[in-house]
Amino acid sequence: MTRDWRLIFRFAVAGFVIATMAAFCMVFHAPNVITNLMILVSPGMWLFPAIAWGNVVATWFMFGFVAIANAVLYAIVGAVYVGLRRKPQ
Repeated sequence: MTRDWRLIFRFAVAGFVIATMAAFCMVFHAPNVITNLMILVSPGMWLFPAIAWGNVVATWFMFGFVAIANAVLYAIVGAVYVGLRRKPQ
């Protein structure tokens, strides 16, 4: 794996970890931490209907979906960063 791909992968892992932390904070009812993490997890807004419905399976499915969507979003940000970091030739 090249240096650029490793950096993109690190961004994706960071996005996944942040979304997973937000999900655990929601499960364990830590509201002030959730508010801080929602800034970093933009797809996390999709979780509010699942939590309001109270369906456990839908909630866990949405937690997984949001974690993956956040990882993809952070990977795109990482790819943009790698593209902007390169020097023009």
